Amino acid sequence: MVDYTPIYTALENDDKATARRLLRSILKQAPTAEAWYLAARAMEEKEKSIQCLRKALELDALHTQANRLLFQLEGAKSLSELERERAQSSPITEPLPPLPRKPRMTSTDRQSARRRARRRMWNIVAIIGAILLALASGWFLMFALGVGFVTDIMCTIDIGTCPLESIDGTPIDTLPDAVFYATPDVIRELESGSSMPTSDMLAHGFTHEYEFQARAGEEYAIMVQFASPNAMQVRRNVAILDSAGFDAGDACQGDPLFAGDTGVAFICGIYRTGTWKVRIFGREGESTGTYVVLLERLN
Repeated sequence: MVDYTPIYTALENDDKATARRLLRSILKQAPTAEAWYLAARAMEEKEKSIQCLRKALELDALHTQANRLLFQLEGAKSLSELERERAQSSPITEPLPPLPRKPRMTSTDRQSARRRARRRMWNIVAIIGAILLALASGWFLMFALGVGFVTDIMCTIDIGTCPLESIDGTPIDTLPDAVFYATPDVIRELESGSSMPTSDMLAHGFTHEYEFQARAGEEYAIMVQFASPNAMQVRRNVAILDSAGFDAGDACQGDPLFAGDTGVAFICGIYRTGTWKVRIFGREGESTGTYVVLLERLN
């Protein structure tokens, strides 16, 4: 049985191009009245919508939604008029126009995008000092002793969440991809183009997640940089998840920002509209302490 839910979702989001792409194989392999009705809604031109609706009614003359939409598009017509127009209309062999292909980024374009990302990260590094100086003096000693020290105290006196030690019985120290399985302890929104990067402190065993809204076809630079002296291998502790919650690694090329892998910059081509996520996992000796995260749309 065909699942039309993704098509309805695309149409509700006014993403007709995605709806047409999803319908193409269905109409070729197993066309139904429902599929032709959805194709009519996905069309940009009124005449093509009408043709799709007529195909739907040929398969199911009692399809309520198709009848209603056809009435809205054509108005009330006599049966003889409809028969005459149907006889004169040419058969539909290719109801869905080919989708315009978004030009792929060339190697030069990608290098340019990375340079822009790195230039912005230099600004972030300069801001890190200001962020640390702005911290309340009462917390300074705790930060100097280490963020892990603070969370250990809070966990011990039962006023905070304790760090994650294992996942399904497996110690997190032995899970290189723990970032994909850890449940976020903190979830925040991330906005593109903000002049001030978002900053926070991350302790071992904790997970921070940032959400941002993106549409298919857009391209973003996502940067995460740790200021901790012991930061390393940050790349494996940062994940980009698409709007369905799946790993978007194939669409996001990640490169270290500086020597030592203390930060990472992703160039992500958005292929699915919705809420995307940047997840950061705190691992002792790799990705703990002060960090900044920045989102910038490239197109």
